[in-house]
Amino acid sequence: NKMNVCFVANFYKTILYHYIARGLEKNGISVYWIVLKKEQESFLIKEYGHQKLLLINREYFNKSNAPICDIKINEIVYGDRVLKHIKKQGINYLTNIQKPIYDFINKHQIRYIFGERTWSHEILISRLINQFPHLNCSYLSFTSIRIPGERFAFFQDEFESIIQEPLSTEIIDPNADFTIEKPSYLAINDKLVKKNSSFLGRLNRIKRYFTNENIEKADPNVIVEPFLRIQVTVQEELNRETYKLLKKHSFESIKDRKYIFLGFHKQPESSIDVLGRYFEDQGENVINFWRVLPPDWLIVIKEHTNAIGDRGYKFFKTLLKYPNVILIKETTDSHLLIKNSQLVCTVTGTIALEAALMGIPSITLSPTFFNRINYCRMLTWTDIQKYKNLEELITEIKSTPNNVEDYKKYIIQNSFEANTTDTFTCPEVIEIENLKKIISAFFRVLKVN
Repeated sequence: NKMNVCFVANFYKTILYHYIARGLEKNGISVYWIVLKKEQESFLIKEYGHQKLLLINREYFNKSNAPICDIKINEIVYGDRVLKHIKKQGINYLTNIQKPIYDFINKHQIRYIFGERTWSHEILISRLINQFPHLNCSYLSFTSIRIPGERFAFFQDEFESIIQEPLSTEIIDPNADFTIEKPSYLAINDKLVKKNSSFLGRLNRIKRYFTNENIEKADPNVIVEPFLRIQVTVQEELNRETYKLLKKHSFESIKDRKYIFLGFHKQPESSIDVLGRYFEDQGENVINFWRVLPPDWLIVIKEHTNAIGDRGYKFFKTLLKYPNVILIKETTDSHLLIKNSQLVCTVTGTIALEAALMGIPSITLSPTFFNRINYCRMLTWTDIQKYKNLEELITEIKSTPNNVEDYKKYIIQNSFEANTTDTFTCPEVIEIENLKKIISAFFRVLKVN
């Protein structure tokens, strides 16, 4: 039986998906596409033919299709970085695309859909096929496992907490390096942030605002409304400038104190707005941890170096009014902060994985795949309230068996060595050897020899 799969086009990832699709097609798998931009459609039609594409752009804002199931549309709109600004249109859009997507999957008997779960339409597709088991279709995202670097896995669920196990689980790479290093993308992002923060970078942003460079008016994944665009841009610039006015502590000033460490996520970002849904208010998270803070302990908060501009002066000043909440310099080595902390707290951040690998207790507020490590607990506020105090919780986590070696074995068995970033961030991603590794991984997960 011929297998049909589908990719959901996604900005700079689309080129990588195209190369993977070509590799799959050469081995007898038929590839279909769901796209949001005319530009993507024009390119992919030439390569795959019109019948293999479904375009779901802003034209669907104004259609009047009935919903085919309840997939908590309001929840999806609330967390989408574009539709949250235009909620009514967002609800219309997600209602109107349901039937065309269902019909496309059903008509072409698509067995697997590959894409991210970042944007509203991706989450909708993932939830929709879960509602209709008779479609016999699975949605898989494939993304980095963070540590070791340049390895990725396929994930079944919206929280990226359940790994799709491949055809065989032999250990391909028994010597994989679990050294805790900063992810390579951070260095790339730091350079981009520095470039964007320069005078020329800001000038370029202003120019792009007026020229609408790289903006396709019918793309639902970009803010096209002029007033809204300038409002968002001006707020980012204000945040960036006012952040400089805040008092920030050095590591030296807190190294001898007991503290819990809470690193902020970049936001908007799927790691917080999708994977961390219902815990996306990061200010509120700090306040909730402060409520259970032991006497004389500190809460050390740290801004993500790539997120300066996401939050402004007022956000931080509100938190710093709480006794023993301090802001550390954003350039402070997070590994130093982790090693010296009593507890690391995050929504879904890598700092919890790093802490657990170092033997430091950590908490995530949403489920993650690295909650498999005993030192990394997923706990909601209701769970935390059950403990007499935070020290009791920390003692309990520390008393659990050390299963880091089991975790490492599981991860290596169920992940693959390759770089899966986008062609903009890392052009080498589409080099032949890297592509061969990715395509081989696809065949193992598709359970096709």
